[in-house]
This record gives sequence, C-alpha cells and structure tokens, in this order.
Amino acid sequence: MGKLQPCTPGELNLYLLAKKQDNPDLSADEITRDYLTASFGSKGYPLVRAAYDSAFPFIMSVFYTLGNHTADHSRLNFHRPTIYSTHTTGEWYPPDQQMRFVGHNVNRWFHNYKDIINVLSFPVYKTDTAAMQKDLKWVLDSGWLNSNEMMSWEYLRYIIAEKDYGVQLAEGMLRNMIHASELINHPHQTDDLIHVFRRSLIVAKERRGAAKAIYGYRLWCKGKAFQTIELKKLILQGLDETEQMLDSIDQYPLNVPLGHWRWKRDRESFDIYKKAITQLGWKELKLFGIVGKE
Repeated sequence: MGKLQPCTPGELNLYLLAKKQDNPDLSADEITRDYLTASFGSKGYPLVRAAYDSAFPFIMSVFYTLGNHTADHSRLNFHRPTIYSTHTTGEWYPPDQQMRFVGHNVNRWFHNYKDIINVLSFPVYKTDTAAMQKDLKWVLDSGWLNSNEMMSWEYLRYIIAEKDYGVQLAEGMLRNMIHASELINHPHQTDDLIHVFRRSLIVAKERRGAAKAIYGYRLWCKGKAFQTIELKKLILQGLDETEQMLDSIDQYPLNVPLGHWRWKRDRESFDIYKKAITQLGWKELKLFGIVGKE
C-alpha cells in the first residue's frame, strides 16, 4: 500500500466501508492496520491506533451519559426534553431487554428506564404527556418512571466518573497524536488531526463541567438537606470549567467544520444554565433553588 493521507476516525470508517465492499473477506482490523501503518509508519501506528480505538468510548462517555445520549446533534443541551423522553436508548430494545452495562469507570448494570431515565430526567419530563404517550406508552404502562426528583449523590458520582473518563481518553488521544507526529517524516500532515483531538479535549471538559453543574443543581434543589458546602463547590466548579472551555472555543485559532452543531453556540445553553443556577432558579423546569457565589 502506498503512502496515504492521514484521516480522522470518522473518515477511516468510510474508507473501511469502501474497502469491505471491494473485498468482503478483509477484516476491519486488517484494513485499519494497513491504512494507519501506511499513513503514519510502523513507529507511529501503535500510538495512532490507540487514539483511534478510543474514539467510540470517547463519544459514549462524553456525548452520552450512562448509555443515554445527552447531546442532541452533539450540542450542549442537557435540558432538552426529547433526550429523556422520545429519543432514548431503551427505545431500541424490547421491554425484556432493558438492562445495560456501563463501563467508563462506572462498571455496573442499569435498567434503561427504571434507573437511567428515571434519574437523569428532569421530573417535569417524566409526566404523562401526549409525546410520552405517543412514543413511550409501553414505558409508562410498565410503571418504570417516577415523577419525583430521583437524582442522588450515588448517581451524580457515576456521572462525574464517566465524564472524568471521557476527559482522560481525550487527553490520551491528543498525547498519542502529538507523539506520533514527531515520528513521521512530514509531521505537518498531522496538524489537522491534532486539532481534532485538541478540540475533543476541550469539549470533553466542557461537558464534564456542565454535567456537574446541571445534575448537581438538580440535587441541590431537593432541599436543605442536600445543600452542602461540598455540593455547592462542585456545582460552581462545574460552571467555571464549562465557562473556561467556552472561552477556549471562542478563542480557538482555526475555523472549524460547521454542521448541525456549531460549537460556539454552546454558550447559548450555558448562559441559560448559569443564570438559572446562580440567579433566578429554573421555573420552567420547576427548579427553584439558587446556588449563590458568596
């Protein structure tokens, strides 16, 4: 195989499909190994392969939360109702196959609805609405959802552990790509890829901070017994980390690809979160607590 242009993990998937169509007997592992070796050389291959193999768990730990997607079109929108109602992971499985294992330093089994949606969902989204009746009547009929606030310290720690895992993956992917670029003859060829993984790290930290703030705030709103110094510190740290990453996005030195998700617009959601959490409460979602900075 001749010298190939380095590509992103997503582009490599397209290449895999094309090669499999030409030669169905080739394994995905063979195609991946040959392509990355031709692109990065035998010395760079192990580093790049490790980074690319981390792409899927990165997505599942950053843009998903405990197995349920919490980023419609990759946007920062933990508050979007369809995430918790009409676009859930459990919809793809029969009622008797709703248990799922979540790794990502969480390492336990959950029920898609009795555990994950019941806890992650804002209480107002678990009510018997027309949309729920249309898409999830079988879930309502099963009695799997409780309209009360079910967020707990246990689940908040699961969420944070998973988001920490996503950040660690992003750090490792970026570190591997930088090292690999130093081992090839034309390191500038990897500039675009390094930016891809650098942006991935920014987004992983942004989502970790937002998850701490949003889900921590939900716990805060359960009442005085939950409004501890520890939780307040966690929520404010989450807001600070998210804002720092949004500043990094605004100041990013390159234009980035545009699609359904325009990462500079994540600040629009963050402004809603910050104002609700620290100033006004979130009346639309029946959350009335305020986490002051004093």
